[in-house]
Amino acid sequence: MRSLFIVDDSPLIIERLLGMLEGLLSPEQISFAGSYGEALSLIDPSPPDILLLDVHLPDRSGVELLRVVRKRYPGTSVIMISNQSDESYRSVCTALGAFRFLDKSTEFEEIPGLVMSLL
Repeated sequence: MRSLFIVDDSPLIIERLLGMLEGLLSPEQISFAGSYGEALSLIDPSPPDILLLDVHLPDRSGVELLRVVRKRYPGTSVIMISNQSDESYRSVCTALGAFRFLDKSTEFEEIPGLVMSLL
């Protein structure tokens, strides 16, 4: 059973993602966290197949979590999501092994299709 993990500090974004992904995955296949520390503690025992990861988290950068995930769990596909459309974030995340980098304000609707392609 494929699994998806969402890491974003906005409850509204998590709620919106859950609504968008309804029908692609069952609720028990989706987990979420609001911070770097919480995410790492939940990912370590059970790495997800797909990770939707915000760049800005309250306790540490999502880019740092991307580094950890790519090193420890190379089989996890990571889709970075951010309100920061700065090309430097996109370049760094792609260089670190993110599958895709999406701007929340203009590319958010692409998420279900990307997730579906990874299932």
